[in-house]
Amino acid sequence: MNARHMTDGAIAYTIGDINAAIAANPENPKVFAYLAQRESLKAESALRERKRLFRRNVALRADPLTLAHAWQRRQARRLSDYHAKQRWTAAFSLGWIRLQGGAQ
Repeated sequence: MNARHMTDGAIAYTIGDINAAIAANPENPKVFAYLAQRESLKAESALRERKRLFRRNVALRADPLTLAHAWQRRQARRLSDYHAKQRWTAAFSLGWIRLQGGAQ
């Protein structure tokens, strides 16, 4: 069972179901597998809660304009890298043509 594809309600329900199964029959040979599953579900639930709190704090503190500027700077950097590669390719092609005795 992949906890990443489960809803929060499904995770809570599964944890409760595992707890009930362990309480009902602690001698079951699958108890250790149930415990491992429960711990992974708890870890996923805690991770989601930390992400929720982080996003809430960022939403309260972050200025949308500042975030937009950061995105624009990254986009400009990507474009400048792309254009630098294009200039290098053009210069290389021109030099190669001249080396071969082509257009002057």
